[in-house]
Amino acid sequence: GAAVLTRSGSVFAASNVENAAYGSTICAEQMAIGKANASGARDIVAIAISTRSDDQEKNEITSDPCGTCRQAIYEMAQVSECNIEVIMSDKNKRNVIVKSIEQLLPYAFGPSQLHIDVVKGNL
Repeated sequence: GAAVLTRSGSVFAASNVENAAYGSTICAEQMAIGKANASGARDIVAIAISTRSDDQEKNEITSDPCGTCRQAIYEMAQVSECNIEVIMSDKNKRNVIVKSIEQLLPYAFGPSQLHIDVVKGNL
């Protein structure tokens, strides 16, 4: 699952939606961002990600966002004018890694590279 934190302290949590056609699967990160955005909260400052598995060994591995989610987080960082903090943990929160989205997606390409002002809502 994932949860985003806004500058005002609101939290929007979500889980992923699995589909048999993998391309239709929606990651928890995108769901949480979408949930916040749908309620008008566009000032995200952090996102926390954690997964669980039936395989006990996998429960010790931190959850990193996929490439598509990294892009979604990066673009929301431009909207919120904040280098969003990405908090990744294992199921039991024994292993926690905190990185900024710019660290996870260096040399990123997004709306600002196209001179689109997302803060004004032109995205």
